Amino acid sequence: MTNDARELLPIRLFTQRTVDEKRVEGGPRDESPAWVLAGEALEERAKSLRDGLTDESFLERHNPDLPYTFEVVLDNDDTAKSKRGAVVDMLSPSGSGSSYVVGMRGATGLILRLPTRESVELVASRMNEPDRYGAPITCVLRIGPFRPEVDAVVGIGSNAALPAIVRRVCADGAGQIESYGPKTDMQLGGARVISTPRHYAYLKIAEGCNNRCHYCAIPLIRGPLRSREIKDCVAEARWLAGEGVKELILVAQDPTAYGEDWGKPGAVCQLLDELQAIDGIRWIRVLYAYPERITDEFIAALVRNTKVVPYLDLPIQHCDDAVLKAMNRRGGRKEIEDAIHRLRKAIPGITLRTTLIAGFPGETEEQYAELCDFVKTMKFDRLGCFAYSAEENTVAAKMDGQLDEETKQRRADHIMELQAEVSAEREGEKVGQTLECVCDGVDDETGMYLLRSKADCPEIDGNVLTPADTPLETGAFYNVTITDSDTYDLYGYVEEKLED
Repeated sequence: MTNDARELLPIRLFTQRTVDEKRVEGGPRDESPAWVLAGEALEERAKSLRDGLTDESFLERHNPDLPYTFEVVLDNDDTAKSKRGAVVDMLSPSGSGSSYVVGMRGATGLILRLPTRESVELVASRMNEPDRYGAPITCVLRIGPFRPEVDAVVGIGSNAALPAIVRRVCADGAGQIESYGPKTDMQLGGARVISTPRHYAYLKIAEGCNNRCHYCAIPLIRGPLRSREIKDCVAEARWLAGEGVKELILVAQDPTAYGEDWGKPGAVCQLLDELQAIDGIRWIRVLYAYPERITDEFIAALVRNTKVVPYLDLPIQHCDDAVLKAMNRRGGRKEIEDAIHRLRKAIPGITLRTTLIAGFPGETEEQYAELCDFVKTMKFDRLGCFAYSAEENTVAAKMDGQLDEETKQRRADHIMELQAEVSAEREGEKVGQTLECVCDGVDDETGMYLLRSKADCPEIDGNVLTPADTPLETGAFYNVTITDSDTYDLYGYVEEKLED
C-alpha cells in the first residue's frame, strides 16, 4: 500500500466474518478481487480503473450479486466539499430517490455500496463522463469485496495470530491481510484483561451454539457449542476473585446447554456448586437461560447456591407457537409459561428478564396482538423488544413474508410502551423495601451515587440512586431503603455498609 493511501486510510483491524460469501466464485484465494490503487491521483490510473470496471473479464470473474465497497476521493482542495454533493447525485440511481453513497471520509471521500453488477456498470459509466455532471472525480482510491478502511480481516480461528497480523499491517507494503482458520481453533481460556469496573466481571463458560434458531447468525459466526472445562472456569473465577471481583456474571450463547457437547447436559449445576465455594465472590448472576432447558435440577441449583442472585435472563423471543416454530425454537408457549411458573414458585421474588422479536417474517396482526397480551399478562420485571432484522445467510432472512421496516419498528415500540407500564408498576412495589446493593460509582449528570440491587444487571438494567451527601465506596455493598421509583430506576438512602 502506498504512503499516500496510508494517509487517507489510517490502520484499522477488524475481526469479523467475511469468508466465502465475499470472495470470488471459484479459484484459489490469490485470485480474489485485488485492491486497485490510484494513490497519486493520476488521471491515467483512475481511467485504468474505470475501464477495468466495465471490462467483461473483470465482471465475469466476480459474483455479480455480491455487494462491493468502493471509495471515491476528490481533489483535496478548497472546492472539494462543494463538489461532493454533485458527486453524490452523479453516483446514485436515476429517479430512485436512493443513493449508493453510504458514508463519507473526511472532506473529500465518499464510500459507496454497489449491490449488483448493474450498479457497478452504472457507476463506471458515469465516472467515464464526470465533466457532464460538473464534479470531476480525480482519484478512485480502491475497489474490492471488503470495506476500504480495513487492512486485515481476521476470523476467530486466527485470534492467536493477531499480534503477528498487527505487525504485518504496520509494515510498509504489507497490503491487505486475510486470516481465518477453523472456528474451533479459538481458545476458550487463557490470560485475559478485565475490561469492566474492578468489582464485577463476566465469565464466559462456553462458546458457540447448537440451537440453530432461524433468525440467529451466531452459529455461523462463532461455530458449534464448545463448553469450557469446569476446572478451567473455576480457576478463572478464583483468579478474578483475587483481583477484587465480587460479582461474577456467567455468560454464553446458552449457559443452560453447558456440557451438552461432552454428553453431560445440566453440567451448569455442578459449575454453580463449585463457584459457590470461591472466597471473595459475593454475587453470581446467570444470563441467557433458555426456557426449554429450565429443569427442576437447574432450579434446585439456583436455590441451594446462595451466592446466585434471584435473577434470570430468559430470552423467549415470542409466545405464539407458529411463530416460535418458524423461528426453530424448541418449545412453545406451554413450555415458556411452565418454566416461568416453576421459577416463580421455587424462588419467590425472582427477577425475570426476557427479550422479544417483533415483526418476524410472516408474523400476523393476530400473532402480534397475542404477544402484546402475553407481555401484559406475564409481567416480566425486565424486557427488551427489538424489531426483526434479517441477518445475512440465516434461514429467516430468506423467508417469505418479510415485513416492512415501519411495521416492524411500530410493533417493537408499542411492546416497549406496554412494558414501560409493567416496569413502573414493578419498580413501585419496591418502595419502602430495604435492598442489598453494590455501588458502581457516581452519575456524571446528576452527581448521585449509582448502585444496583440483585435485580439489576450492569449495563442493561436500571439503577438505585442515592444522594451524594454520604460518601460511598465503589464496589462496596450497602443496605439501601427505597423511597421513590420511576419507570426503570429506584431512589433511596443508604442505611449501612455491609461487611465483605
